[in-house]
Amino acid sequence: MSTGVDLRAGFVLACSLWAVAPMAARLNAQSKARSDAARVNLVVRPHVGDTLWLRVEQTMETRTVTLSDARRLSQGAGTLGPRAPATRVPEYGPVRDPSITQSTFMRLNAHSLVESSDLKTTWLTANTDSLFVRTGTGGQLGPERGVPLSPADRRTRVNVTPDGAMTIVDAGANTAAMTANLSGMPPMLPGRAVTVGEGWERDIILPSLPMVGLRANGVVHASFRLDSLTRAGRMAYVSLTGTLRRDGAVRDLPPGTQVATAGVLRGYLILDRARGWITEAETVIEVQSDITPGAGDEGKALALDIRLIQKVRVR
Repeated sequence: MSTGVDLRAGFVLACSLWAVAPMAARLNAQSKARSDAARVNLVVRPHVGDTLWLRVEQTMETRTVTLSDARRLSQGAGTLGPRAPATRVPEYGPVRDPSITQSTFMRLNAHSLVESSDLKTTWLTANTDSLFVRTGTGGQLGPERGVPLSPADRRTRVNVTPDGAMTIVDAGANTAAMTANLSGMPPMLPGRAVTVGEGWERDIILPSLPMVGLRANGVVHASFRLDSLTRAGRMAYVSLTGTLRRDGAVRDLPPGTQVATAGVLRGYLILDRARGWITEAETVIEVQSDITPGAGDEGKALALDIRLIQKVRVR
């Protein structure tokens, strides 16, 4: 009797496993299907014939003090306020005193017509409609003034890849504002399907920002994250953070001059997946550079702070 019971129990167990195995496989397949369905592609590919109306607002704040003052201020002395020591970490952004800060504000309005598009690239014709600039010191900006643009300087062509990288071609001689905002725009999208909460990384070349003949540049290692999707997956919200560090000589400075640069990047972008375009973005870049002259150079060691804030809207 015991053997018969054992055989029947084994038979029932085998039948149960036979029934459960395909059910588990179906559940795994359904789970994978749900996971695949939750993955979305983040792609820049606007529709041919669309017009993209662009508004860019950019503020650059700069401050330059001697490195000896910077070190003294880092210890709480003086009247300019505290500052990090010469050897700094990327997480620390500039501490600006409004009384010695130089500010430049730029507002650019432009529109672009989508000429052609395929799986690899999109071509736009970009037209600058207006450009306004304000400058000032001590936190006070002067009146806004328009920058005259000739018809030849208003138009340029832009090449865009699906990951968001932009390159200016056929630019006019004086389209510096448009070129500065679009040329060399790095690829920021992942190039693969992602889920909400998933991240990816990119290296972003920081534009060389001139100030009193010196430049702060380098590469930002940026981390991106798909934070959320709204409107049935149409709008994708992406956050970004990054750090910058650069040490060494700079080609356009006297031989032997050493530059140590540290900085941070933070911001967000919103991708309209139906339009295939980034419709809103804000970034803040804070960079500190210590410039030390080479042996025999009688120039003073300087500390240069730059804070760049850029807001972009597209409708």
